[in-house]
Amino acid sequence: MKNKLFLWLVYHKKILTWNNIRKMGVLGPSRCQLCEAQEETMEHLLNNCIFTSYLWDIFATIFQQSDRDRGRKKKSDYEMLSSAWALTPRFIIWNICKERNKRILRDEKNPPHRLFEIILK
Repeated sequence: MKNKLFLWLVYHKKILTWNNIRKMGVLGPSRCQLCEAQEETMEHLLNNCIFTSYLWDIFATIFQQSDRDRGRKKKSDYEMLSSAWALTPRFIIWNICKERNKRILRDEKNPPHRLFEIILK
């Protein structure tokens, strides 16, 4: 249920990234917790961050997809790969945000390759 609610928030661009939290008047760091280089917006966090891009690229390679076809079912020689690719972005997005929250709330950091392993499980 948490996953469905979270994906609804992503779809409606309402996840609590720092730029959205600041709109509510709360002060805090505005830097992305994953790359520590850019301002944290939803687009950056889930799409453009170098940490996130690593995950998208590696999964796109595994599923024989272009990294810009994130979550869109693309005809593949292997129908099973295409079907699995359609579900994969949900796991990637969910785990990216869980990693971000761990960094903020628990001061724990996983490198991108470790997060990749977690998503595979």
